[in-house]
Amino acid sequence: MKYKAEYNWSSIDTSYQTASGSNKYGLYDMVGNVWEWCNDWYERNYYTGRPNPDVNPAGPPGPLMWRVFRGGAWNTYAVDCRIAFRGYDWAVYHFLNIGFRAVLDF
Repeated sequence: MKYKAEYNWSSIDTSYQTASGSNKYGLYDMVGNVWEWCNDWYERNYYTGRPNPDVNPAGPPGPLMWRVFRGGAWNTYAVDCRIAFRGYDWAVYHFLNIGFRAVLDF
């Protein structure tokens, strides 16, 4: 979600999403509902100095202490509701604003 106050666009709307609600991959609701656990382990400097940061790396080998979560939640600031924002916590942590997404490969 993008907010008018952050981008100063001229519109009566206070927030913006695509007309269909999907992102450029055709996926819906990827951010802002609950933080979503990822399969990646968290290592603070893992992305530093990577030759191509646009490619989705598999993450550091585990098990490590923390797991990655992404996407923001209903109770977080809009700036955190981005797939690129990477949070982390204990792999066994659970709370009402953290979940996971079930996927089916066709």
